[in-house]
Amino acid sequence: MAKRRKHSGYDRAAHLTNGGRTPHILTSPSPASKGAASTRSESVAQSVEWSWRSYSVAAAVLGAFVWAYWPVMGKLTSAWETVPDYSHGWFVTPVAAYLLWSRRAGMPGRVAGFAWGGLLLLVFSMMVRIGGSLWFIDAIEGWSLPLWVAGAVWMLGGRQMLWWASPAIVFLGFMIPLPFRAETMLSGPLQSVASRLSCWFLQTLGQPTIREGNIVLLGDVRLNVVEACSGLRIFISICALAFIYDALAKKPWWTRCALWAAVAPVAIVANALRITFTGLLHVTVSGEAAHRFSHDFAGWLMLPVAAALLAAWLGYVGRLIVERQTVAATDLLHGGAPRAV
Repeated sequence: MAKRRKHSGYDRAAHLTNGGRTPHILTSPSPASKGAASTRSESVAQSVEWSWRSYSVAAAVLGAFVWAYWPVMGKLTSAWETVPDYSHGWFVTPVAAYLLWSRRAGMPGRVAGFAWGGLLLLVFSMMVRIGGSLWFIDAIEGWSLPLWVAGAVWMLGGRQMLWWASPAIVFLGFMIPLPFRAETMLSGPLQSVASRLSCWFLQTLGQPTIREGNIVLLGDVRLNVVEACSGLRIFISICALAFIYDALAKKPWWTRCALWAAVAPVAIVANALRITFTGLLHVTVSGEAAHRFSHDFAGWLMLPVAAALLAAWLGYVGRLIVERQTVAATDLLHGGAPRAV
């Protein structure tokens, strides 16, 4: 026989008052829960206030950059328009933005507060900028720009953010013209090697060719390998391509070393091929066709040729050095991953 539950007077009154529903028990919050709620609300308010302060500081930093580097950007754009060796400067900023986009998965979070090391780097970059202006050296003024960007990223985002953005920041250096003395030091050896190699190419193809200094004599045709034909533009472009490949591709250290070791030889071979094609056009077509090829199309055509040579070299290195994997018996038993050696 089932036992009937005894209801007290309070239970029956509560049951009747709620219309037969189970009564709800109202409890007042404890002091501990009140403290936790107030702490959460204060933290949310502080985060909102901090975000607005961060945005205002970032806007101030951007305004200071525009005010301080507007003349420098004018000089850089003038060099990109007038100097053929640095016409690639228009593409540097979009490529740097693409490097950041490709690394977005590893972007660290922003740390609280501001990094004072970044502020010191900003001050140092402004000192470099002022020094270049006082000494009338445009290259020094330009080189202070990546330093300024690095300082701003460090100050606003922290050291990990600076490390994450460092490939894109370093790549900005490719848009800055080299100092005159550095150009002279690079152009001289590049001219000499390019004239020697192009003369050898033409002789190999059966053309009567001799070399006098940086002048290649092809029958009655004189090919002057001047500073504009030294291959400095191809060399800088190949360096930029190698940097992009190194930043995006996850390759072993020996592949990266082989990549940078091949930059100068590939640039020299590509420039020698350009001079060789120019000489062949002089002989087989006309001087006007050779002039158009050398000044209008060769700069854009030789860059894919150099990239193909660099890719062929990396493919050869990849086949020459094979990554071997060793598997221990314990790894097989426990399902461990093989180790590369």
